Amino acid sequence: MANKNRVLFLLKYLQQHSDEQHALTTAELISALHENGYNITNLTLRDDIETLIESGFDISVTKGSGVPTTYSFIDREWTLPELQILIDAISSSQFLTTDKSKELIRRLSELASPSEAELLKPSILVSEHVKAENNLIFINVQAIKEGIETDRKVQFQYFNYNLRKEKIYRNNGEVYTLSPYATIWMNDRYYLVGYSEKREKVVSFRIDRMDPPDGLDGIVIVRGLAGTNQIGRLCK
Repeated sequence: MANKNRVLFLLKYLQQHSDEQHALTTAELISALHENGYNITNLTLRDDIETLIESGFDISVTKGSGVPTTYSFIDREWTLPELQILIDAISSSQFLTTDKSKELIRRLSELASPSEAELLKPSILVSEHVKAENNLIFINVQAIKEGIETDRKVQFQYFNYNLRKEKIYRNNGEVYTLSPYATIWMNDRYYLVGYSEKREKVVSFRIDRMDPPDGLDGIVIVRGLAGTNQIGRLCK
């Protein structure tokens, strides 16, 4: 187990600290491993690198006469333009809080190489005044997903904001019951589309403006099959 942990640490360290422009020497890798409690020699390091390469990881090994051997992690799952697009989408998403956007951008940047991570900055600036104020949307999205997958209805209260940014619940705090059909991202907003038996039609709601009924932790999945057949027919 100790050997496996050492190899995994070595892989993660290479991913986070090396790329084609920034190679690590044998001495640097051994020092990092020692600092984290792993006893290793030059020979053991070479064997661990070979294990990673044989497992399919693209690690470049550069050897030369009179110069230290260096190692760098090359192949990454995400390209710089792909990560930049995702970061811009997160930065401009109004249903995410400012803090959550920063956290997601930081985590995405960790997928890039060290030199690329420095370049990954949001290129779309959004005022904090239009960002969401809480992270309830993540709980709501999970409940909606479960409702769709299990063919169950969801319940929630729906609100708008007044000029003082106070919540004003629609229809005196009515608890809406909806057969969820799909979620849609449109105009930087996240919407739930579903069938309302009360209104006898397909309707949509902004997910960031859904509140759990009766002060619960998120929108509620209720018993009883959702009207998915009606939804499918009405959406055609």
